[in-house]
Amino acid sequence: MKKIALTIAISGLIFGASKAQADQALLSEMFGRGIHAYYVGNQDDAKEMFSSAIDHGLEDPRVYYFRGILAYDNGQSEDAVADWKRGAEIEANSRTNFAVGHTLSRFQGSGRVQLESIRKTAKLAALEARMERAQQRYGELAAGSVTPSASGGITPPPVPSDIVNPFAADIAGGSASVVDDDALKNAMNDPFAGEATAAPANQTPAANNDPFGGGNAGGADPFGGAAPANKDPFGGNADPFGGNPFGN
Repeated sequence: MKKIALTIAISGLIFGASKAQADQALLSEMFGRGIHAYYVGNQDDAKEMFSSAIDHGLEDPRVYYFRGILAYDNGQSEDAVADWKRGAEIEANSRTNFAVGHTLSRFQGSGRVQLESIRKTAKLAALEARMERAQQRYGELAAGSVTPSASGGITPPPVPSDIVNPFAADIAGGSASVVDDDALKNAMNDPFAGEATAAPANQTPAANNDPFGGGNAGGADPFGGAAPANKDPFGGNADPFGGNPFGN
């Protein structure tokens, strides 16, 4: 039964929302016909349609603007200003873009200047109201975290007891110390300081200073063999080409 009742309730909400949208569509259509009647010079029908749309709940600032324009054209300035202010209030507090400038493009002159001034005033008032609500909300949030002190100032919230001081043990034990973390402190010192040794007083050179250890201080063959009698690398022929370097 609960499930059926919930389904019926949801259906009713959907139907209600759809009906409201349909009603707004019909009222918007009525407003459009009123604009057409106004531009063709049928002011009576235009005023009737504008008033009927307003009375049935059309939340569109332009319908108030146009009914005010009709009143302005007929010298009813107070009625015009009243409708313009109501329309400007709806526009300033709505998130819908009604394309007001385009709709009112044919309404010019001193009346348009007055209407634009009313719209601007309404927008500034709406902005101030939003800022005031935001400040009030901020104050409510702040009041939940801080409390006034006896001297009239603000007392910050207490520090939670579960927050542990990581240096408490060192401070209690008196073992706190300053750590020198200068990585370049000794960078300019001589790295070989303290390692230098005095050279021997009298050192006689070794008789054989051949780095190959082979006693070949003056020999021509570094591999220890006797020097060949014929030093010609071509095996004894001083001129392998017989005097002719081209071999012919």
